[in-house]
Amino acid sequence: MVSGDTYARSYNNVSLTYLNGRPIADRVSYACLDYQNPHPETPNLANTNCPDGLRAQIQFQSCWDGVNLYKSDQSHVAYMSQIDNGVCPPEYPVQLVHLFFEVLYSTASINQDGGRFTFSNGDPTGYGLHADFLNGWSPTVLQSALSQCANVDNGGETSLCPAFSGVDNTESGYNCPEQPSVVNERTTGMLSKLPGCNNVTFGPGEASPVVCPANTTQPSVSNITVPTGAVTTFVPTIGQAVNGWIYRGCGSELASGRAMTGATYTDSSNMTNSACQHFCAAKGFQLAGTEFGTQCFCDSTLSLATLFSLNQSCSSASMICAGNSSEICGGPSRLSIWNNTAYQPIFPSTIGVSLGQSTYNYIGCANETTGRALRGASFTNSTGMTIEACASFCTSKKFILFGVEYSQECYCDNSLAPGSALNQSGCSMLCTGNSSEYCGGSNRLTLFNSTLTALQKVGSSATTSYGTVLSLSSSVAGTSSKPSSSFTTHTTASTFVTSAIGTGSKSTITSSSPTLSTTAKLPASATTTPIKLTTGPSTSNTLFSTSTSSLKSSSTSTSSIKPSSTTSSSLKPASTTTTSLKPTSTTPLLPGATLGTNTFVGCANEPSSGTRALSATSYTNATGMTVSSCASFCSLNNNNNYPLFGLEYSTQCFCGYTLTAGSTLNQSGCTMTCSGNSSQTCGGPSRLSVWNNTLYKPAEIVPSVGNYLSLGCYAEGTNGRALTGASFTDAANLTVESCVSYCSGKGYRFAGSEYAQECYCGSAIANGGALTASTGCNMLCKGSKLEYCGGAGTLNVYLAS
Repeated sequence: MVSGDTYARSYNNVSLTYLNGRPIADRVSYACLDYQNPHPETPNLANTNCPDGLRAQIQFQSCWDGVNLYKSDQSHVAYMSQIDNGVCPPEYPVQLVHLFFEVLYSTASINQDGGRFTFSNGDPTGYGLHADFLNGWSPTVLQSALSQCANVDNGGETSLCPAFSGVDNTESGYNCPEQPSVVNERTTGMLSKLPGCNNVTFGPGEASPVVCPANTTQPSVSNITVPTGAVTTFVPTIGQAVNGWIYRGCGSELASGRAMTGATYTDSSNMTNSACQHFCAAKGFQLAGTEFGTQCFCDSTLSLATLFSLNQSCSSASMICAGNSSEICGGPSRLSIWNNTAYQPIFPSTIGVSLGQSTYNYIGCANETTGRALRGASFTNSTGMTIEACASFCTSKKFILFGVEYSQECYCDNSLAPGSALNQSGCSMLCTGNSSEYCGGSNRLTLFNSTLTALQKVGSSATTSYGTVLSLSSSVAGTSSKPSSSFTTHTTASTFVTSAIGTGSKSTITSSSPTLSTTAKLPASATTTPIKLTTGPSTSNTLFSTSTSSLKSSSTSTSSIKPSSTTSSSLKPASTTTTSLKPTSTTPLLPGATLGTNTFVGCANEPSSGTRALSATSYTNATGMTVSSCASFCSLNNNNNYPLFGLEYSTQCFCGYTLTAGSTLNQSGCTMTCSGNSSQTCGGPSRLSVWNNTLYKPAEIVPSVGNYLSLGCYAEGTNGRALTGASFTDAANLTVESCVSYCSGKGYRFAGSEYAQECYCGSAIANGGALTASTGCNMLCKGSKLEYCGGAGTLNVYLAS
């Protein structure tokens, strides 16, 4: 059907609707939009200088005779008595959904001086506005929309009608852009004449049908190829895998800053999801996101706000990829985010990680200093630098330390120069010869120690100038820390030394002075690592160094601290000790000696403060103490999980994460045989034989369980529980996995563990529950010493993606 009359050039107040309700001419109206100085609507183009646009409006017939599908004179349809409401004439018994078209013209963007706004049919008055309705909808979709939304009070907004959710897109203008003109004729801007043979007719009489003179020169017609067949836009579902990448969802940009802050590029012609994925994978990132049809962003982590928005669909504001109109590349401030299932974290990812056959360990990111941090040999390779190449170069020259910098430079030495410190950020440049490895950064060294060189250089000497301190802490001396992963040591000879160089001045392993306890627990001030989808170069571990003379045996010892039993906080000798336990004359162990998977760290003194050097938990065995039995007691085999264990006074075993402040290695006096094996040494009076369990794994905030992702540590609500759904307590076996499984089985999106043994579920974070510092979630799960299950009044929260 057609509404309006293309030949009208004046207002017709004679032809009226049914019951003489209104002039039919009222079907057309105009609104000259000026929000600072509003104007009344008019039936014609009374004013086209409209600062905020000219809106043309036309109402359609809503009454059908029920018989004829079409008549050229439009007599098969009629207007309601009031045009936009009222009743239908009796001969038109079928009422249709009322249609109202609005077309906005940006007349303010055109300089109209010397010209006049005119419709292309030659109408400068506006009375000849007309509109056609041709049904292009799927009858099923259209009928669904009529059934659900025709008589609903939604203001007529199609975006509020569920039937249109799959096609309602604010970016349709971008996704379906104006196509090139078929007729090669100018149709925009200021024209001297109208296209074709149309002449401007002002009326008031009706205009005549257009007939071109016989001698009219017709414009040429472009040879445009029309696509055949329907083009289907691929819209992935969350979790769907395509070519090794899983669709994570449509995420929103942050209120301030980008959601994905890694590498980025823009391609206005050829952007596709696949192109973006290849780009991000080559740059070493796990996640790829496309936005605005043309932009690509990479990262390996997502912010909490973006994670929360991942369920958001891009469909209502999606934009097709510039390089492939059959797929979506995000939208305005919306990212189509994909996860690489084949992603491997760029090496090195964590402190202490080894590469190859464990011939070298990563010890941190170090800053350059005046005259270079490493001042031995060096070389540069602008196209083929790798960590392996630098390692081979430096170990061949018998250096302990080597570092790679600025993607292509390799440096060697036996110690860090003064002014250079570990635990810096900025080691994020990929090696020129291997994009899966970090080779430092600008004035930053990705630093390693060669275990082979350490073995060659240190040998059996305990007085070398090179450091032999095993770093197990993530804090500097005197500050709090959580347990951190130890260096994983592997034996290639009967003795082995791990070297670590840092910024300290004493041969110490620091602690936050935890109190003596008979159960394994973290120090009260322990910190936890913020959760990430993946890890990059670590900047959270601090290594401790020795001065050139700090590894020499101490010439002093004290007897003020006596052996104690585990049942008393007294530092006096336990009643189980006997006078037969005397120091042996055997040769003391050297640091680096191994027994099974355990490496001897050194002989440590008990601190003079009265606290134990290793104070997590302990036990005494007057007749059967051995190195192996103490190691087993402090390991997961006994439901403990500590990186350090120490033996003292032949009969006592102590466990801990770090040595307490005041306790230092490289002491003399560890010469007493073990009560259960006279061929082994078990410390001495106020002296601990300290060992490192190389199989120790630090507890972690589990990053994900199935499709449940960690959101971090949340404080309980101020007005009640943060998670208000189902819950249970398991004082013996709670794990993150059992809690998530329980909540998932009950249909909850949120799962949270608290106080080591409690599990809570919910559909949202309620009652003011809020993200808090991860230090609050420091309790190990009752069912796993390798996982954190919240804390006192705090939850480790997981959300189903």
